[in-house]
Amino acid sequence: RFAVDGTVLSVSTITGLLTWQTGTRTVLQEGASALVLRDNADPWGMQVRSFREIEGRFALLDPNEAAAFCGLTAPTLAPVRVIEDGAVRTVVEALFGYRSSRLVLRYLLPKHGGPLGLEVRVFWNEKDRFLKLAFPTPMTGGYRGQVSYGTEDFTADGSENVGQQWVATHDAEQAFAVINQGVYGHDCQAGELRLSLLRSPAYSAHPILDRPLVPQDRNIPRIDQGERVFTLWLTAGPAAERFASIDREALSLNRHPMALSFFPSGTGTAPPPLAQVDDHAVLITAIKRAEGAARIWIARLYNPTAKGRRVTLRLPVLGLTARCNCTPWGIHTLRIDGHTKQVVEVDLLERTKAQRKRLGATPAVRVKTRLK
Repeated sequence: RFAVDGTVLSVSTITGLLTWQTGTRTVLQEGASALVLRDNADPWGMQVRSFREIEGRFALLDPNEAAAFCGLTAPTLAPVRVIEDGAVRTVVEALFGYRSSRLVLRYLLPKHGGPLGLEVRVFWNEKDRFLKLAFPTPMTGGYRGQVSYGTEDFTADGSENVGQQWVATHDAEQAFAVINQGVYGHDCQAGELRLSLLRSPAYSAHPILDRPLVPQDRNIPRIDQGERVFTLWLTAGPAAERFASIDREALSLNRHPMALSFFPSGTGTAPPPLAQVDDHAVLITAIKRAEGAARIWIARLYNPTAKGRRVTLRLPVLGLTARCNCTPWGIHTLRIDGHTKQVVEVDLLERTKAQRKRLGATPAVRVKTRLK
């Protein structure tokens, strides 16, 4: 049991699952449960819209199984235990099994705020089965996720949906969100959010009338077999605050720092940043050279909220500041001349208003930004 900034996080030694309480409210009850759902050998899922039939779920290994799975010389190992506890974070590891498959779940619990991390390492050997990670919440007001330069409200009827870097359940007051790294499928029903991790149909099979999907006299290769690793981050809080911040958090967590073999002396002056915005909700999604113009830069801003925002973009390396009125859900592309310091808004093809007029082209994005 761990308390961080008014939040109480509990990992059960009986089930290995997570309970999350904020104040007097339980945000998550027995969360991060690995469900095994019935599927079939059709890799395209041509005849299904959802996967809801639970065959079973991963359960904690017993101490003998845990030790054997980890390859230890000791005969037993507790399946749930703290493996790190420092000034920055606590790491709890839980070991699960289902038939011939195994799952290692690590809870990365921050000591001073920030999202709760989950590292899921799966050794998957099931056939014609679907693995989902379930997060039961009391929030049944809505089910929302990130799509390309936008947010979509999905239907919470258990149907399979596709999103990008985050998905959330919410009500009028609170939101619970899961930020992912390359996990695109999900569904939700009655407040329970399920992330789609692995499917193991044949490679490949095709439904034709009443014929068997795969030959019954040989081994057919299966998809998603073996070891897979997934990284997730969990976050909860007031709904308005979460939806204003979640895109930036997801973008940051999906941009890993580059490791270099470099040993600076620590002397000298740190270089200025390339670009900054003064609104935490607005994202800089691209900074690049313009097409066919070496001294011209392109900066793309995205407002992922339903509220218009006046933003100041600073480019310290160019000694330039521009102000932009970002429309609700707006994508704004700025063309920056590094020599003259002129800033002009262009469309997604980097064409100015005058260029579009000459070509008789319709702008890809409506321009409403005023720059000063």
